[in-house]
Amino acid sequence: MEVVDFPMRFFSDDGVLQDAPNLVEWARLHVQAIAMFRRDMDVAHNHKQWLIDAGFKNVKEEIYKVYIHPSKLFIHEPRQLIRLSGI
Repeated sequence: MEVVDFPMRFFSDDGVLQDAPNLVEWARLHVQAIAMFRRDMDVAHNHKQWLIDAGFKNVKEEIYKVYIHPSKLFIHEPRQLIRLSGI
């Protein structure tokens, strides 16, 4: 069995979130809006324990860092950015 999810928060190990306050605010408002429906979208950190509690054995959790900032995509040619953006 495989479960794939992502947190509804953004993290930064190089301070780039300081340059993206609107992104941080969007994520905060998204979580707040979902909470109005008595739901929690930010549950990625719970999956491992939920699977263990359900009786699954040998549960492994792998966490991958995903870059969302264009400068972190290691793009060397502008054409690559255009292809990634779907233009």
